Amino acid sequence: MMVTFICECEKKALNRTSRVLDAFANRIGSRTWQTVITEEGLQAVKKLLRKSATKNTAVACHWIRSRSRSELVWIVGNRNQFNHAGIVSVNTTSKELIMDIASEKPLANVLYANTHL
Repeated sequence: MMVTFICECEKKALNRTSRVLDAFANRIGSRTWQTVITEEGLQAVKKLLRKSATKNTAVACHWIRSRSRSELVWIVGNRNQFNHAGIVSVNTTSKELIMDIASEKPLANVLYANTHL
């Protein structure tokens, strides 16, 4: 199976996590790894990450099912860094923000910012 690991670790946990993930997968971004791996290999990665996990550790594993579909497999560490689908929020707010401020007409299709539910 093809998987992608997303790391949202902080401080020393980033170095520890990077060492584990570099051993199993190819780095495709500053905090992203991707590889083809078996189920047993995936369990080994999860076990090693849990063994070295601290409060600053946050790693999500996504199974790439098709070109446009992926599925969250597991999260190790701080789940608050990700939403329910394992996606990293770049900006969250509790307010409802209207993004189309330039138009003077009443808004039929209102767009909202990335809100945290």
